[in-house]
Amino acid sequence: MRAADIEPEVFIDEELWLILNKIAATTSHEFTALGYVEHDAEKGEFTITDIMFPPQKNTAGSTEVLDNELHTRLFDIRKEGINDPSKLKCWIHSHGDIKTYWSQTDEDNIRRLIDSQAEKIGRA
Repeated sequence: MRAADIEPEVFIDEELWLILNKIAATTSHEFTALGYVEHDAEKGEFTITDIMFPPQKNTAGSTEVLDNELHTRLFDIRKEGINDPSKLKCWIHSHGDIKTYWSQTDEDNIRRLIDSQAEKIGRA
């Protein structure tokens, strides 16, 4: 069977899942996290192995990732060998007390971070 024929599955480390749920349960504000992803093409599995919380401004109705500080943090992470920024491939975002759905904010931020990360990390 070819990798393209396998239905992809996404897993998250149980401890990370508990952390995200604890944060979501204790705040009415939105928040954003980025996930480091390992990919097993043979099995069609993606595993979120770690998360980072980018610098951000949050309210009950919005979250804004602060690009300049994020780029500085990604550069430091790469320089210090803490984690591989190229593995940041997962956008995690709460909607506070609102039901989960794909919002335009989600779509816009995913696109912006993909474009921005590729440009900034390429220069680092």
